[in-house]
Amino acid sequence: MRQSETFHSAEKNQFLEKAYKKALEIIERDRIKTDELADLYGAETIARDNAYVKKREEEFEISLSDADRQQRKLAAVFEAILHEHGEQSNWFGEAAVTIKTSRFDDIVNGVDEIVEFEEKATSPSYLALAVDATYSTFPDHKLIKIKEEINKGELAQIKYAVAENTGFRGELNKVPRVVIGVSSRTVNELAELWLSKDNKVLANHPVQMQILEEVLMQAKAFAKYAENIGQPEIARKYEKTQAIITGVIEKKKNQQGFSDSGKRDDVFVSLEVALSHAMR
Repeated sequence: MRQSETFHSAEKNQFLEKAYKKALEIIERDRIKTDELADLYGAETIARDNAYVKKREEEFEISLSDADRQQRKLAAVFEAILHEHGEQSNWFGEAAVTIKTSRFDDIVNGVDEIVEFEEKATSPSYLALAVDATYSTFPDHKLIKIKEEINKGELAQIKYAVAENTGFRGELNKVPRVVIGVSSRTVNELAELWLSKDNKVLANHPVQMQILEEVLMQAKAFAKYAENIGQPEIARKYEKTQAIITGVIEKKKNQQGFSDSGKRDDVFVSLEVALSHAMR
């Protein structure tokens, strides 16, 4: 490797470490803490769940390769940006609140983020997000897991939920789940804007349209699948998600300063292919 390439690689690593450090600070600051719900679950349950999380984290740490660690850092950066700007910049619409899940629900239930949509005259709707930042291909196994949940008449479960609009505290069940992802190149582009605090550009960044379209394509596919296998309750939940996201997309198209070329990254294309395969 030439000296200039080595220097460039070192610069990239320093940049990622800086973004990763900021991401961890935000995630830890905003994450639901299991202790906050001790009055509901009791000290013994909280201690048991915390011990399980610690054990799993230690196992993860031992098994991670260098490539896995890099991937995990990218994912954390994307999670933190999505958490902040999903709400601050209205990436999920003006009626949406983003809620960072507990480490327990992240590890055990596979939910990185909850999006709470406040709707007039009705109870809030929730969307469970599993977030991925990857290099090119979409993780098919996560889509297959959602399909298996639908087969069983189940959806995402969040044990430690704290809703913002209603003040609800406790367990959320049968929350429609989707997986969203972007490429490492997209994460790096977002991270550069994020670290420089260019919130104006982030507020109108086209990545939000990619994220919304990823949610929409999955909501459509899972609703159709659930209906076909005789799970109408689950189908209705995904149809409701579909209606909400469709409305957000339509408003985005008229958002002042927002411009979308329609170009999507490699992970979006990979998701389309993986979803068609998973739904067979």
